[in-house]
Amino acid sequence: MMQDILALAPDPDKMTERSLQGASYRVVMNHPHRQTLIDMQTQHMRRIFGWGTFEAIWPQPPAAERLEEPRVPTLFLLGSEDLPDLFRIEELLLQKVPDIRSIRIEGADHMPTLTHAEELARHMISFLEE
Repeated sequence: MMQDILALAPDPDKMTERSLQGASYRVVMNHPHRQTLIDMQTQHMRRIFGWGTFEAIWPQPPAAERLEEPRVPTLFLLGSEDLPDLFRIEELLLQKVPDIRSIRIEGADHMPTLTHAEELARHMISFLEE
């Protein structure tokens, strides 16, 4: 999918349209905050042209090799309608991160901040209060 999006460069509107067709955004694209996501994604696509490269700069050693390092309680929030890859990441984190709690937001996709903000905030506040 990323190759499809990048092939549309330098047209940020077409890049946005393609990126929002992904499974990560099924819920939010049918939500009242749909336009907010479109605006956010369009701004993001326009800004990436100022970065000079699309290449990610990965830390060394890779973060996946350092998952045992966090020494503070960790909260992982995930929408139940997000991509399967993120569920595999969740499994890895639950095995590797010493003090982690994972919460799935039912009916949310990759943007629970837009579609499930109150529930998300409740989980975060409860976690922080503990």
